[in-house]
Amino acid sequence: PTTTISFDLPASMAVTLDIYNLLGQHVKRITSGFMTAGTYQFTWDGTNEQGQAISAGIYFYRLETPEGILLRKMILAK
Repeated sequence: PTTTISFDLPASMAVTLDIYNLLGQHVKRITSGFMTAGTYQFTWDGTNEQGQAISAGIYFYRLETPEGILLRKMILAK
């Protein structure tokens, strides 16, 4: 199972995109760094930082930029 996370940046800025479980525990960092303005898509393959498949359930992605934090819910189904 995979999911695609899409977002637009109105200007160049630092970005961090992380996945968390329902308990608020960090699961995986998808990307972190400086990005130019534009549209981005990142794919999460349902694995944790060690590359191990994680269980189906509800997860959150957290997109952090200097302009604020965006938190959205995802369902990982297998």
